[in-house]
Amino acid sequence: MSLKSSLMRYVEDNRLQSFNAHDDKKATLYLAKGQRIDIYMATQYIIGEADVAEAKEDPPAEYLVYNTWDSVSDRAKDAAKRTGLEIYTFGGFGNLLDRLNANQ
Repeated sequence: MSLKSSLMRYVEDNRLQSFNAHDDKKATLYLAKGQRIDIYMATQYIIGEADVAEAKEDPPAEYLVYNTWDSVSDRAKDAAKRTGLEIYTFGGFGNLLDRLNANQ
């Protein structure tokens, strides 16, 4: 699943107002009431520390999102915790968007 097609689905579901894809892994998302968040989509079957490091490069992502059939290594989880990067599956990220939109 590509980042752009996944984000288009969130727009169609009214979870996002719009987004700006920086490349095939990073995007800035704009929620309905103007809140802005940056995400990184991992594309490896096993998400590792290198993905976390790439996610934190400029512009630094607040969230790392991955497909449910992939897995996140313990070292990546530790690195994400140290850097403040939150990790979500796409389904979990959709739920987060719902909560963020409700709290705006």
